[in-house]
Parts: sequence; structure tokens; C-alpha cells
Amino acid sequence: MIKKLAKVSSKGHIVLPKALRDALKINTGDYVEIELEGNTIKISPAESKAEKLAGILKDRVKAKLDLKSIEEKVSQEIAKDVANELD
Repeated sequence: MIKKLAKVSSKGHIVLPKALRDALKINTGDYVEIELEGNTIKISPAESKAEKLAGILKDRVKAKLDLKSIEEKVSQEIAKDVANELD
């Protein structure tokens, strides 16, 4: 078990210590799920939308899925939709 101390800022921010980020393979820009169980906060890596979509499609697609490019394309399409709504 890895146990580290983190300070809460005035805005409620905390920094995940590097040892914990490394152990969980959490990188810059990744999302985490935060869960409260009684008096305990649990933080775990969140599955990206691309990973969820890849999981749905994996039985239908024979080729290897490149999750980063899928996530990038999904983000681009969302950005286009938002831009269209703002026009």
C-alpha cells in the first residue's frame, strides 16, 4: 500500500503525489472518479469515452483500435457541434 499526504488548497484543490499517479497510470489531462464511502474518499482512474466506445465496438471491429486517435476524433466532433450551436 502506498500512503501519501496531500494538502487541500483554499479552493479545495489537492495534488495527487507522483508515486500515486505513477502507480495508477494517471497522466496530465486524465480524468479520475472520486467516490465517498462513509468517511473515506476513493480516487480511481476514470475510463475515457473513447475507451467505453472501444469496448462497445471491440466485438464488431477486427482491426486494432487506436484509443488516442478515436478520442481525438470524438473531441473534434464535439468541438464542431459546440461551434455550430454558438453560431
